[in-house]
Parts: sequence; C-alpha cells; structure tokens
Amino acid sequence: MLDRTAAPEFHIPTRTDLKHVTSSTLRNGIQFHELVLGDQEVCRIELVLQSGSWLEEKEGVSYFTTKMLLEGTEKLSGRQIADKLDYYGAYWEVTSGMDFVTLTVYSLTKYLQEVVPFFLSVVVDASFPEKELETLKKVRIQQIRVNKQKTSALASSGLRHLLFGRNHPYGKELSEEEVGKVTSADLKEYHKNRLLRRAEVFVSGKLSGEELSKLKGFFEDFPSRAVSLPNYPVVTAPAVREILPVDESVQASLRLGKMAHDKHHPDHYHLMLLNEVFGGYFGSRLMKNIREDKGYTYGIYSSLSYLQHAAFWVVGTDVKREVAIASIDEILKEMKRLRTEPIPFEELETVKNYMIGSFLSSISTSFSLMDKFRSIHFAGLDYEHYNRLLTSIRTATSEDLLRVANDSFKEEDWLQVVAGGI
Repeated sequence: MLDRTAAPEFHIPTRTDLKHVTSSTLRNGIQFHELVLGDQEVCRIELVLQSGSWLEEKEGVSYFTTKMLLEGTEKLSGRQIADKLDYYGAYWEVTSGMDFVTLTVYSLTKYLQEVVPFFLSVVVDASFPEKELETLKKVRIQQIRVNKQKTSALASSGLRHLLFGRNHPYGKELSEEEVGKVTSADLKEYHKNRLLRRAEVFVSGKLSGEELSKLKGFFEDFPSRAVSLPNYPVVTAPAVREILPVDESVQASLRLGKMAHDKHHPDHYHLMLLNEVFGGYFGSRLMKNIREDKGYTYGIYSSLSYLQHAAFWVVGTDVKREVAIASIDEILKEMKRLRTEPIPFEELETVKNYMIGSFLSSISTSFSLMDKFRSIHFAGLDYEHYNRLLTSIRTATSEDLLRVANDSFKEEDWLQVVAGGI
C-alpha cells in the first residue's frame, strides 16, 4: 500500500537521454529533420527560412512578405486558401523574425498528402495582391501608433536601439513612413530573391516510413536560395540612462540591458543559473525585493536572449513613475549583492531543482523535443549541450556564481531605459 505520509523519492538526473532527431539532405540541398514520436495521428511540419529582416533592403518588406504569403495566388484568394486548409482540419501559422521566417502546418497524418503540397504551392505562388497589402499596412500603422503610447513597447525598442544601433537589424524599429513606402513589387522581389534562403524542414509527430518518404518528395521540388548574408556592425552606446517621456503616463517601464556571451562560451551554463537566481523565476531575488518587499511592481524579470548573431541580457519591469529611479537603485543593489556575497546553499539548491524540473517538463512531447533540437542545431551545438547543462547546474557552487557575477554585474556596463518619465 502507498504510504502517503512519506514524500516520494527525489532524483536529479545526470543525463537527458533525449530521443534524437534524424537528419538527411534532399536532392535539392534542403536539410530534412525528422522525429517520429507520439500516439496521436497528428504531426507538425515546420519550414524554416534563414532570411527575416536581416536580408531585407527596404524596411518592413520581410514582415509584409511573410504576413501575405497566404493572402492569395493568381488563381486562389486568401479566403479560398483558408477554406481548403480548414476543410482538412489543418492549422497554419507564419512567424517573421529578424533571423528566420518559420512556416508551420499542423495536420492530421492521414491528410498530409493533401495539405502539404497545397500549402507549399501557395507559398511559392504567392501573388501579394495590392488590396490586401493596403489593408495590412493600415493595420500595421495603427499598431505602431498604439505602441508609441505603450511604455513597455517604447522601453524594449529603446534598449535595442542602445544595444545594437538604429541601423542594425536587431535595433531597427518600423515607422509609419516606412510602412507607407512598401509596395507589392517590393514583396515580390523579396519573395523571389531572398525569402526562401537556405530552407530547412523539421517534421515531428506520428508518421510511418511511407508517409515520411512522401513528405520528402514534396519538399524535393521546393526552391531554396543561396543568398549571402550582409554584415551589420553592432554600435553599442556607452553606459547611459535614457528617459523616454510619454505624456500623462502614470507608469514607467524600465529596461536594463547589456551584451552577453553566446552559448559557446565556457561560462554559459553558469550565466543561466545566475540569471535564474537574479530574476529568472517567480522566487528570484528581484521578485522578492522589488515586488514582495517594496511593492513597486506586480512582476519583474531578467532573461538572456539569444539571437542568431548576438546575445544580450535584459531586466524589465513596470512601476509607478514616482518609484522608477528607486526601482533601478534596487536592481543595481541586487547586482552588487551577487558580486559581493556568496549565494546561500539552500537558495542555490532551490534554484537548481527548479531549473532541472523546468527542463524536464519541457521535453514531454515530440513537438517540444523538436524545439530543443532546433535550438542547438541553429546554434551549432550537439545533444551533449543538454548533458553539459544538467551537469553544470548540479555541480555549480556559490564561488562559481560569485566569479561570473563579478564579470557580468558591473554597473557601468548596463544600459538603462525609462519609458514614461520619472
């Protein structure tokens, strides 16, 4: 009989033993990655294009090209495209980023032969009709106007301006004027010559060998471009506190940030652990100080953001403008504590257990396992990355984090943005 008075045995794994993705190269050079796993007759097909705003020559072209891929071809309207995908119970989404454009289709396995070729033909034959473009431009302009009044949006874009410079793809911000200049001809040129750069396919779910073979056949005729990436120098501003006023705002959004090491750096895993202690989860030091003790905010976080060509650290929160500077002072105080005082054993163990538990809960499905693979694949890492992560979390000491904190938490390295006023 189960003894409910005794806690279950607690075990921290030393290795991940993830089911590995199988990769191959199709005859047209496209890399095809497959993970067959699961009990449900459903699968996810992701077509990842290494383009995004990094490759655009005119502001906003990548965004609008991506958003309009399923808005019509010469023979089909956007409504007809949507109706056909709905008929088969397929769900699709298109995301446009700075480094990648990802086209995703969720489909019942039995309808792959109907859904995937149709979806790919629509992407290749997209016509970018003028009427739909004008509607989308109006929506985007309205979003820009709304964001100009949102302190959180202003603070985030302001920090990226300072970190990368306004002419860098990671630091740019689309304006109303630039939206107005985008034409259908611009989208067609980007679609033809740049969008389909270095396509890769990621398939996960329950599929048979025959179904996988058919999928590969569908993608062997998909065009993939070999386009050179332009080089953009990073122009990081000197340490500064920038105030971005918003009329009549009673709130101030704070963003503090600095450039960070990439995932190949030997201190990467210790940085992840240090970030968790600092502000990475609900029980972090920033939460306890600024939310629970001071009552300045409902929430505050810190995170390490990894892009394809850069990494940066950011602290963010929303507070009343009257306590904006006091909140920044408390953030800097917590940095100083981590530089000068070893983290107590109990606190460090709590964070370690939380991180390992979060990792284990994030690898429960074929889709999440494929996400983990994509993360290491585009970073140029292998599956040992996750074993090194577990080992580093388990064996890290307070002295390790004290050393890393002294390198990372120098106040003079952190840029500060206050949107809304003080």
